[in-house]
Amino acid sequence: MSSYQFHVATRLASCLLGLAFAHTASAGLITFESTPSGAAATDDYVVPLNAWYESANGVRVMFGFSREADNDIDSTDIPGVLEDTSRSGIYVEYKDSSPVIEQRYGFVSYGADWGGLDSNGIAVNPTALITDTVSPGYEDQAGAFMLRSAQVGDAGYDRGAATDDLWQQFVIQFDDTNNVGVTGTTGEIWDIDYGNTAEQFEVVAFDVYGNELATKTSPLGIAASDPDSLDSKPWVFTFDSAADGYTASIYKLVFNRTGGDPGVSYPLAFNNFNPVSSLGYSAVPEPATTWALAAALACTSICRRRFRMQNRELQTPSHSTD
Repeated sequence: MSSYQFHVATRLASCLLGLAFAHTASAGLITFESTPSGAAATDDYVVPLNAWYESANGVRVMFGFSREADNDIDSTDIPGVLEDTSRSGIYVEYKDSSPVIEQRYGFVSYGADWGGLDSNGIAVNPTALITDTVSPGYEDQAGAFMLRSAQVGDAGYDRGAATDDLWQQFVIQFDDTNNVGVTGTTGEIWDIDYGNTAEQFEVVAFDVYGNELATKTSPLGIAASDPDSLDSKPWVFTFDSAADGYTASIYKLVFNRTGGDPGVSYPLAFNNFNPVSSLGYSAVPEPATTWALAAALACTSICRRRFRMQNRELQTPSHSTD
């Protein structure tokens, strides 16, 4: 084999390797920058309780806020709403301004770190509540939209028989249409505050039979002045079957409010959700990819061995007889 032939063979093997790794699957990240139908998100868009987001690996995901602590979503519960997070660079609005401009918010933060003027041109009072304000430096991670619970005034939201908008649990339900098996999840809860009460969330993963697989508990909300505060910042939770020691697939996630006074309502801002499956997100190539990888490695090995053998033959001195 000439050096040119070796070059061509190794380039072919490299292409096969690249093809092998290019076909490893990836999971679908739900950022709430769009509606379940794929349309661009708009502020205060109500996501119907029967609407499903679908990730790239074929896992359908439904979000809802239960009025009762029953680990379930039904037609009388509270839907999620897409909340614009981009307004913090333009102005801030007081929750208790008069007249109230908007009481529907993704999260509530305090003005101590932000300063500036409100929408009426009045200097922000550091002790006053302001809404939809992402901590500086986290704008890209927050994106343009998050998910919150519906509240009175949201267009298209029917409060049903309930007399208020208080929710007891945030529930994420899976519909595994491709039977890939949801083995783990990651997501973000934003703005765990210490205001009227110290906020805290318990996130529980259940299998299809209602068995608890694993639990994650957020930090307890602390004052915004504390450097460890999550005021207007994300807390990232992760469920992983290998790390957490469960083997069944995750069927639903239930978020309980466990911090402070249980009678005090505090909002939930949710973002960047990723349902992970053994098929949809894996460092191990899929079967077809494994074959291509093996073929590429074998090709490379054969090419190199033949090249070395022919190179040695060329370098071996010839013997002649008279």
